[in-house]
Amino acid sequence: MQITIAALCIAQALDMHECGEAELARVWEKIEQIRAKQAAKPRNSRLSRCPLLNLLIADVQAAQIRNRINVTTK
Repeated sequence: MQITIAALCIAQALDMHECGEAELARVWEKIEQIRAKQAAKPRNSRLSRCPLLNLLIADVQAAQIRNRINVTTK
């Protein structure tokens, strides 16, 4: 990744180290905001999974429910 950033900086005539220091200074000013955003994220939520995985889980759960219904009605 650093090679890509270095190439972009060279192409744009930017000092990579100077830009890196400026970004670090900016991030440290926002550290509390970043921590609050991270703390507000849901933990172990289906929302944090990918949509395809959600569909797969829903299909498996539906099959399990169907199997329970079939077992209890026999």
